[in-house]
Amino acid sequence: MLDDESDVKQTPDEIVSCKREIGVQGSTWQHREHRSYNGVFTTLGQESGKIIDIEVFSSYCLQCNYYEKVHGSEEYCGYVQKRFGTQLRNLKKNKKLGGKGKLTDKIIDTLQTYYGNAIRAHPDSIEDMTRAIWAIFYHKASTDKNPQHMHCSPGSDSWCKYQKAVAKGKKYAYVHPQTLPEEIFNEIKFVFEKLSEPELLRKYLGGKTQNNISSLVTMRYTIAAVTKDQERIKDDEKKQSVTKEARKLRRL
Repeated sequence: MLDDESDVKQTPDEIVSCKREIGVQGSTWQHREHRSYNGVFTTLGQESGKIIDIEVFSSYCLQCNYYEKVHGSEEYCGYVQKRFGTQLRNLKKNKKLGGKGKLTDKIIDTLQTYYGNAIRAHPDSIEDMTRAIWAIFYHKASTDKNPQHMHCSPGSDSWCKYQKAVAKGKKYAYVHPQTLPEEIFNEIKFVFEKLSEPELLRKYLGGKTQNNISSLVTMRYTIAAVTKDQERIKDDEKKQSVTKEARKLRRL
């Protein structure tokens, strides 16, 4: 105990440094039954009842909780490109959009490739990715009566033949190739909307691919013939099984 608690003049640090015994009492939680994250600890003099020190403690940290969470991850462009093709194929099958002059596998492969290129060509901007993706849709849906090339890159060096014709002053001489029926575009528009959302495209900033990893895996499998090893293991298991059966028959 302190020599004289009636008039404490020392700071808490000085009290600790003097290594005197201190009577401690007083602590409370924000909620009962010790289920609260927050609590207040108070050091009181047992004799005088004066407050010597006070400290607020918490077992919950808002900043730690925020930074420990995963707020997104980078993915490879090839993944979403395959997703794009898969969703178009599912749509073709479920809605019966296939057939001559409709949504064929060749058209789906082309759209899938263009979609992947749109992401890889703009690794630093979600807005540019989105614009390039919708350029595919409206470019393919364009007709002579309704040209929709507002998202296509302008200029004589553009990939869009319509924009090239405009740059050369031959806009009205350009003839659009035959395109898909309007009802097909109305159906596949949902896939473009879903796979051009900013939250999704944010994962592909940087334009990363998995080509290096795939090459490494292929080389590893070439060196270590996993398939052959598995076949050998299966053969050994079969031989052991036959041997066990033979032993059982001998015992009989």
